[in-house]
Amino acid sequence: MRNKVVMLVAAALISGCALPKPELWTPMAFDEVEYGALKKVGSGVVRGSLFAKTVGGDIKIGAGEIVRLYPVTKYTEQLYREQWIYKKQATHNEDARYITYVRQTTTGIDGKFEFTNVPPGEYFAFGGIYWKTVRATSYGPVTETQGGLTIKRISVSNGKVTDVALAP
Repeated sequence: MRNKVVMLVAAALISGCALPKPELWTPMAFDEVEYGALKKVGSGVVRGSLFAKTVGGDIKIGAGEIVRLYPVTKYTEQLYREQWIYKKQATHNEDARYITYVRQTTTGIDGKFEFTNVPPGEYFAFGGIYWKTVRATSYGPVTETQGGLTIKRISVSNGKVTDVALAP
């Protein structure tokens, strides 16, 4: 009988410690017509740098990080709102077809990046910069990840340079 009581108390404690379920969102259907209407060629340039400023005022450079350009569509606006901003979990994987419209590059050792021959239109410029720090606690050193994602909505025109600073 005592074992049953101990097990019931343990079960109650464990269930009380369960993590809350993440909020879910359902990606809308991929709109082939909307994506098909996007311009495929252009002469715009997007350039910038990826960096972060720490609480202490240090500047962290996003060297060797991936930066992406997502065309603004109903689909990516939903992705931006639900997943990138509100950090909700999708009920199923996004449609992979939209990835073919995403441009990607890697920053240099100075955190700078550039996209050339970008068609005119609205885009989400997207990058992330993370670093590890070690903090002393009464239990010993604790390693923490700092930094984050940064997303800027930009407008690209043919024959023009769009400068963007990506900093969380």
